[in-house]
This record gives sequence, structure tokens and C-alpha cells, in this order.
Amino acid sequence: MTRTGDVLATEIAPTHAGGPGTADRTILALLERVLTSAPARRAAAGAIGVGVPGTVDPATGLVGESHHTAELTGTDLARMLRERFALPAFVDNDVNVLALSEWMFGHGRGTRSLVVLATGTGIGAGIVLDGRLVRGSAGYAGEFGHASVKFDGRPCWCGAQGCLVVYASGRGIAEAAGGREA
Repeated sequence: MTRTGDVLATEIAPTHAGGPGTADRTILALLERVLTSAPARRAAAGAIGVGVPGTVDPATGLVGESHHTAELTGTDLARMLRERFALPAFVDNDVNVLALSEWMFGHGRGTRSLVVLATGTGIGAGIVLDGRLVRGSAGYAGEFGHASVKFDGRPCWCGAQGCLVVYASGRGIAEAAGGREA
């Protein structure tokens, strides 16, 4: 996208297109396609930005806990992308990136504060308060999916029990419908 928010290219692939444990390869393949096609659009990439599910240290790009893409946990994804593509690279939580995008270019443009609630594979929120992204302790601000709604409930992927995400997220609903425990 441009500095003003115009989207120049869109590439989509399943997170684990190459099978379980392949999210990193999927990210690289998507970036290769976008960067390879940029000259045909008379565009040049100035930087790379990636949003991933889970916590991220935004200063380093180190991916923390990621329940849906465990293979990314502990990965210095920003460094890997900088080295691979010779461009500045930034990595953050996917819903934080979504909230910043809405705040800068979307329906939240011109506001001081907003909350974006995203329900998909998990449940999370990106929070912009008085013009600043709220990250919280260890990046857990907005991670509402891991709030327990039933203390003796189904086990969650995070190790707790009864988290909202096992009942109301896409993954949780799919697992419940398929008869598998979360």
C-alpha cells in the first residue's frame, strides 16, 4: 500500500498452505509474489509490514506466544524479512495492525481513539487511545479471547480452561461442530 493508504496489490493464501507448521513459508511466498509484481505496477517497495496472530515485541519484531501459528513463536520474523528482502521490516500483532490501519486510513481516520474487535481464528482487539496503540503488559492488551467465560469449561490452546476463544472463535466453533475437543 502507499503512504496514503491506497492498496496496490492483494495476495491471499491459507496460513498453512504448505501443511502444518508452514506459516513462515507462506509469509515469504506472499511477499515474494507482491515484491516480484511491484515493478509491473510501477511501484517500488520501501518497507515490509506483517501482522501475525499472537504477541509481538514491536521494537525487535520477535514473535512471542502464537497459539494458531506455533511455528512462529520465538521467531525473529522482522530480522528474517530484512535479511531476505533487503528492506526495512516491521512485525506486529495482526489486530494491532488492523486497528492502526483503520485509525490511519479507514473509518477511524480523524479520531483520537478507537477499538477494533476481530473475531476469526481467535478473538482479539486492537486499541488506539488518544492517538497511541495500547499494547499492554507483554503485548496482551486486547487479547479478549483468552478471558475465561466458564472456569470449568473446555481446555484452551493457551493452557487455561473456558476461554472465550474456544466457544466463539472460528476455530473453536469449527472444532465444536466437528465433535473434537479444543
